[in-house]
Amino acid sequence: MESPEFEPAKVRPFLEARFKELSPSVEAKTGKLPLLQCLAYGAPEMAKVPVQLLISVHLLSFYQACGVGLGALAFSTACARCLDVLTDPVMASVSDATRSRHGRRRPYIFLGCFFYAGCLFALCSPPRSGAASTWFGTFYVLFFLADTLTNVPHNALGQELTLDTEQRRRLFLIAKLFEGVGMLLAAVLPALFTMLLRSPCDLPPGCESSSSSVQCDIASSLQVCVATNPFCEWTEPVTMPASAAFCQNLCLVKRAECSDAYADSNRAAMQIVGLVFGLWSIFSYLLCIAVIREKISSGPINGPAAAAADRAPALSWTQHVHQAQRDVALLAPATSLGSTELQSAEPTVGPSKVEEVLPNFISMLQNRPFRAMVLPWILDQTLAAMLASMLPFFVTYVIAPEILCLRQPVLSETAFLCSDLNVMSMGLVGLLVAAILSMPAWFALAARIGDYRAWIAYNVFNAGTNLLLAFPGTYWPDRTALVFTTVSFAALNGVPMGAKFLTDNVLGVCIDYDELRTGARNEAAFTMFSSFIPKVVSVPASAFPLSVLAMIGFKAPKPGGEPNLYQAPSVIWAIRVMFAIVPTFLALLSCFLKWYCFPLKDLRAADAEIKAGLLLRREGRPYRDPVTREFVLASSGQPDTPSTQRIAALLSHFPGPEPLQVCLAEPLEHRGKGLAVRAAWQLAAAVTASVAAIGAAAACMAAGLLQEKSWSWLPSLLVVTAGLAVLASAVSVLRLWAARALLRLSPGLSDEVLAAALAQRQYVAGGQLPAAAVKEADSATAAFARVLAELAADAAAVARRALLGRSAPVVPEVLRSSTTTAP
Repeated sequence: MESPEFEPAKVRPFLEARFKELSPSVEAKTGKLPLLQCLAYGAPEMAKVPVQLLISVHLLSFYQACGVGLGALAFSTACARCLDVLTDPVMASVSDATRSRHGRRRPYIFLGCFFYAGCLFALCSPPRSGAASTWFGTFYVLFFLADTLTNVPHNALGQELTLDTEQRRRLFLIAKLFEGVGMLLAAVLPALFTMLLRSPCDLPPGCESSSSSVQCDIASSLQVCVATNPFCEWTEPVTMPASAAFCQNLCLVKRAECSDAYADSNRAAMQIVGLVFGLWSIFSYLLCIAVIREKISSGPINGPAAAAADRAPALSWTQHVHQAQRDVALLAPATSLGSTELQSAEPTVGPSKVEEVLPNFISMLQNRPFRAMVLPWILDQTLAAMLASMLPFFVTYVIAPEILCLRQPVLSETAFLCSDLNVMSMGLVGLLVAAILSMPAWFALAARIGDYRAWIAYNVFNAGTNLLLAFPGTYWPDRTALVFTTVSFAALNGVPMGAKFLTDNVLGVCIDYDELRTGARNEAAFTMFSSFIPKVVSVPASAFPLSVLAMIGFKAPKPGGEPNLYQAPSVIWAIRVMFAIVPTFLALLSCFLKWYCFPLKDLRAADAEIKAGLLLRREGRPYRDPVTREFVLASSGQPDTPSTQRIAALLSHFPGPEPLQVCLAEPLEHRGKGLAVRAAWQLAAAVTASVAAIGAAAACMAAGLLQEKSWSWLPSLLVVTAGLAVLASAVSVLRLWAARALLRLSPGLSDEVLAAALAQRQYVAGGQLPAAAVKEADSATAAFARVLAELAADAAAVARRALLGRSAPVVPEVLRSSTTTAP
């Protein structure tokens, strides 16, 4: 079986048509994404992750000062995470399935940005009454619902803007630069506005001494009051009706007045910061909608079944050639599924939107490169969550600035280095500034050695910088050197943070590969994980260190909130281990998994091979799978009827060969019954787990564990567990729905249909492709690699000329000739 020669001249028209169809914002002839589109997409990033930093670092402490208990805050956070487990996948599916002349993403961004900004401002503006706890719980949950509505589509939009790895890296670099600036502002603006709005409050002379805090004794005469303490005086409280005068410590009264003034200025500062970020989010999202052109989607839903209608499923070359007679006999009814029984059962009913939801996610999890990303992704987010939760403990108890100031010479408690908040703020600012400044260096490194190698290097560097934090401590003799070395180590930890945009570029290649596998692009289903994983991981990753500290004897802060600085050595070492050693281990494990499991080691080569495969597949010719390295061929049959599309969608609810073998073993009139029974048992187990988790959470709250600082994490963890169990219940419901639908369609599930589907799921690659087909596929890949390299080089030349101020246009190499030949 000979294949015709590949014509390299097809490359440029194919890429140009692909850019016009899928990425209308790019320049179709060059594939370059204009800077304005990059800025418009990246601007909203300043109010996404930075706002979550604002909430975790400043807003939670602000609500505690307003009288909201730590347990109530943790429970509200867990409730929001529980809803995220359900709403994020639903929003991703809805956005991917939307068909509108305005696009799949922009309508939701437009609707959500006002809701997002309003909830953020309300969250930063709690009432002065005792309803702060209810206010926080309500608007915290609403804010993250708005976050799902707005940012799940916005994250997916980024992967649609360009299909080129070089341009995608540039796009996400700009987006992360906006995010870095936003995080820096979220870290410093509350303190800055509080300082600017705070009125001067000077204590009377002598109130800095320890004797000024002594309570005054109530006495019957002025002489006794003065004799008790030089700071005590007779004062007459303002009461109605007027009461007798009493002896009062003026220093304590003035301190209380200063504290109230600080609380008022802090409240006003939080409102201003909430307003600033809210207005910026509205402006930037509307700018994004106005500037970016999105592909107009009016066709059928993208999904496994719909893709099968447009492109035949890929079969191994060995199956197609060496087992042709057996497979052709099976493939004809299997792919066309045109049996009379099926047509008579349901002649015109296609898959519903509900029946498309689960197959899309199952297909995503069968994507090997993406599956290899998930566990390292979880480890990276766990590392970040542990560092964020343990940072206050590390500064307060390991570095212990307040203890350092008691050394000779003793420093005043108002000295800058004696405040753990000041030390923590310096470290956080150093970390964020280093992250921003290191981003261009990581960009250049990725362009030089490749995104995959830079992605690995990010984890190695992260492990080394985390390990440095194991060494500082109060045993250092020089307190100034200790503080500034700690801040320097924190800044070094910011350097690997600057490489996080590489993950988005790697994810983009996984989405492209999924298109090669299935013929459909479901960007939101993939990018949803960029917000979903941190939300789900944050609760257990934060709760684990706190529970360990509670078990080994951590002394909780005093009733007034003052920390117990003198902790047991075992507690200090536990904090050190969980802040430095455990994150180092997680970073190294993530690095190993990326190196061992991720199959696409060269993203440039994989990008060229994927694009070559898309072109060859469209023409029904063999192409090489960049992951398995085997050649595959599209079969000639096409399931082009609504009923056959529905059969494909329903069978896709049950991945792997074993469910189809169960159906084959059943009588024709009862096919699908075994799947229905199995799905019913799965549903019963998931519902039981949901009820048990909800009941356990309610019991913990009734027992008052939310108020127990050492156990307040347990109800929160149970709520998140309940959310995951409810999600499993929803998956089981969809599978039960599909199994019962297959049972109704059982006359159409003939042996030929199921045998062909089974053969497609369990094919074993092997054998040899004819030399002509191998040559054609390799020459197509080489041609795409050459053209893509020329486009990248020309884009770089244009950028260099722009920096040098030259106005002469650069004509891309790919446009200088009418044909492109393979090297």
